[in-house]
Amino acid sequence: ELRGKKMIAGGQFTTAGGDRAVTSRYLAKNPELTAVLPYDGLIIPAVIDAKWSDKMELPREDRFLHGVVWNATRIPPEAVEAIAVELNSVKWRGITDNFLNYSMIDSTRGRHMPDFANDADWVILEHNARQAARLCRLAGMKGFWLDTEQYGNYRWRTKSGTPEFDASKPGNLKFPLGKDKPEVLRKRGRQWIRAVQGELPKIKIMITFAWSPDANEYEPIRGANAFLDGVLEGIEV
Repeated sequence: ELRGKKMIAGGQFTTAGGDRAVTSRYLAKNPELTAVLPYDGLIIPAVIDAKWSDKMELPREDRFLHGVVWNATRIPPEAVEAIAVELNSVKWRGITDNFLNYSMIDSTRGRHMPDFANDADWVILEHNARQAARLCRLAGMKGFWLDTEQYGNYRWRTKSGTPEFDASKPGNLKFPLGKDKPEVLRKRGRQWIRAVQGELPKIKIMITFAWSPDANEYEPIRGANAFLDGVLEGIEV
């Protein structure tokens, strides 16, 4: 029974392929694309322009918002506003249900690893969550696509960059939920959703893997259950 259901498109074609990946920037530059897409919505990876890199204390290059959002470096509100301008220039036609890619990836190469137990770090992660939700509000997106499969590990960059990463730190902890204790993750999940709903009260969040027996044993989603339990506890309806 599919009546009343929505078909939302996402996948490698939105993040891989360089300039041809279907990102926020690509959609703004290729407005004709929406006329031929047979979907009700897209999972959109937002591109933060390289000019904002200095403010995030990162090398100057374009990067995906979802590659920064879990790091302890602030995403500039002005960068979010610029992405919203791009997305609002798109003629969406029949595409009504877009979602922001909120995957768990580190694109900073270990420069801003967060400590969920550290309140100062968490203030920054909350700021980033609010900015992502604000982008959804400004650009008319329904909410987040939260991919709980963690594709990389924590890695702490050395001050000199040679060697690049600190070999004395553990190298097998999944980023960003695989390092901290369940009680910490649960607390932060509650705080995360409250920050998000502060910008977008009726947000919709699509998740991939959680609350299955495999979630306790499958390393790439270690920590997801505790964080999402907190999210459920913190939701305001």
